[in-house]
Amino acid sequence: MRAMIDRVGLRQRLAVVGLVTAVVLSGLWMGGTARFLTHQRQAAELRGAALSLVAAANEARSAEHGLLLTDVRSAAFHKGEATENVTAGAAAVKAMTDGVKLIGSLVPSGGRQAVDAMAEQVTAYDTAFGKLIAAHRAMGYQDTGLVGVWRTNIHQLEAELKAVGDLQVQVSLLTVRRHEKDYMLRGERKYVDSVLAELGKLRKLVAALPGSVAGSGAKALDAYGSAFDAYLKQEAVIGASGDTGLRGELGAASDHLVTAATKIAADAQQQLLSVQRQVRVESVALLVLALVIAAVLSAVLSGGVAAGLANRVAQLALRLRHGAESVGHASAQ
Repeated sequence: MRAMIDRVGLRQRLAVVGLVTAVVLSGLWMGGTARFLTHQRQAAELRGAALSLVAAANEARSAEHGLLLTDVRSAAFHKGEATENVTAGAAAVKAMTDGVKLIGSLVPSGGRQAVDAMAEQVTAYDTAFGKLIAAHRAMGYQDTGLVGVWRTNIHQLEAELKAVGDLQVQVSLLTVRRHEKDYMLRGERKYVDSVLAELGKLRKLVAALPGSVAGSGAKALDAYGSAFDAYLKQEAVIGASGDTGLRGELGAASDHLVTAATKIAADAQQQLLSVQRQVRVESVALLVLALVIAAVLSAVLSGGVAAGLANRVAQLALRLRHGAESVGHASAQ
């Protein structure tokens, strides 16, 4: 009877051990799953923020190109109005600023240096974009800025030369204007040289004119030359290509920003894959451990049942033997 009680107690204890083991393994699995989901959410948020920053940088470059293609030839732009591309550029810069802040709230402490570097690039882009707008407005268009200055003076000179009626001077003046317009249209340096060369000839012709026309004409040409020279300097500040001047600064800041944000997005994706692999390994290990424990418990329980059955068979055989012996004694008597 005690053996039976012991066997029943053993089974109960083993059942309790099995249940506790199942609960522990389930807890470990759920913990690993929760950790994976947390990392997945964080990595997805970080990757999304980085890709949004890349998109904002591309929108900023698009606004910049639109500014150079259309806005600089718009009277509204040169009057200081907020044109479409100026507004779009400001919105893109704000989006980049907000994007960097969001990334800063998501990256680990070890990534602060990269975030600070991106913030500096956004500031550099914003500063260069503002300078680009100011430079183009200073250069002017039609009757504004430096273009307005030289147009006003050259028109004044044209009126005075018509009154004088000197054909040679008028032709020289028209030649200067033609080279000027060719340069404004094509932007080639040879037209600048042609303007400056013809302007030198025109100065000599005007200086030889009679009366007050020579003095006023010289002043008009000086104003024209100064405005044209200042215009060229502003162009140099802006940059003749995407690699120089403000245009180069804008391109460099945007490229650095996009490169850094793209790396953050790739690192976040790699981190997610790493966590997935880790959770997969842990899940397999837990499954193997559960199978081993189940096998051990099954063996122990099966062994206990078999031993109980063998004991009962032995007891039954012993009783049958005793019964047979009793019948034999009775027959002999």
